[in-house]
Amino acid sequence: MRTYLPEQLNCMEKLKKFKVGALFMQAGTGKTQAAVGIINSRTDIDKVLWFTPCRTKDNLKNELEKCSLKYEVEIVGIETLSNSKKTYYNLITKYSNCKFFCVVDESIKIKNYSLRTQRITNIGKKAKYRLILNGTPLSKNYLDLYNQFNFLSEKIFKMNYNEFYSTFVIEKRVVKNRVIKKRWLDGFTNLDYLFSLISPFIYKSDLKLDVKKETKIIEYRAEDEIIDEYLHLKDIFIEGIKTEDGKLLGNLQKLQHSYAASLNKKIELKELLDRLKNEGVENKKIIIFYKYLVEEELLRNEFSDYTLLSLQKHTFGLNLQDSNIIIFYNISWDYALMEQAESRIYRTGQKEDCRIFYLISTFGLDEMIQDNLRKKENFLCELKQKTIQEFEEKL
Repeated sequence: MRTYLPEQLNCMEKLKKFKVGALFMQAGTGKTQAAVGIINSRTDIDKVLWFTPCRTKDNLKNELEKCSLKYEVEIVGIETLSNSKKTYYNLITKYSNCKFFCVVDESIKIKNYSLRTQRITNIGKKAKYRLILNGTPLSKNYLDLYNQFNFLSEKIFKMNYNEFYSTFVIEKRVVKNRVIKKRWLDGFTNLDYLFSLISPFIYKSDLKLDVKKETKIIEYRAEDEIIDEYLHLKDIFIEGIKTEDGKLLGNLQKLQHSYAASLNKKIELKELLDRLKNEGVENKKIIIFYKYLVEEELLRNEFSDYTLLSLQKHTFGLNLQDSNIIIFYNISWDYALMEQAESRIYRTGQKEDCRIFYLISTFGLDEMIQDNLRKKENFLCELKQKTIQEFEEKL
């Protein structure tokens, strides 16, 4: 018989009374096993349909075997629903007359109004039971919750997205000649009401380990020619804000990319790795996260003895407790992404203290991203609230 941890038993006890539920359990707390326990408690289903990010499918299959899921399961990549109309129609047809349990793993992937969100929600409506699983349900703000809970049931909010927005969002507007020239999210209201709607269906668990997690920032100064390129791109970016040319996100990426391949950053990385080696740390204990292809190429050419992972591709579903050190060669302004990346090593089963290192530029964008990560805010939301002068000074 499968042995469950106290947190998993508490989760199963709370959610077994509902047909839907949200397991907002930190990575490493065993949410997959808790979900399997809930599914196995049902006696009136024939099959399980489990959506998960494509890159985690093999890992999930192994996890489900370990957790002794007693029902036949079909594992489908979330991203597949964006790209394959055939897969969508096959699933709709297959599960229209089937008593099944539908699970969305890493449900933050369906927070937006994307094609895959619509398709997964449509399939989910045909399920007898539904679960969403995520360690970090918010990557930007409370608006991230709407589509996740709408997948579970339209009866939870009993409102469309516009009604949800007007109920919980504080919005600022710039109006000229009775025409809205600019609008932005300035905060949230009625949060007690929001929490009262969703709390019955949520089980939340934070990670409690006997090992420590230490974070350290290592600053570097990029070369003069890179700073010159950054300042040039900064002028383009600021001009884009003024003219609202619609390319803000792309120009933000260019700003950060401009110093991604800094020679001084590579030197700082080498010095850090040498210090760790002198401490007796084995290479296999160290993971280096990168963001851009130019960084991947540099790292694979010179630091291939270490585990190199992409922030975009490898932040979900990997159990890497055999390592205990992460170095972020670059960072993302997506709080959920960064937290998930750290959770690859800081999770149940980790037996050693963990160390997290951030390589941060001494100028510009990196400092702003760090501020937003600390506040768990979205970078673009801050952009819309600041004056041009404030933003120019910060950059």
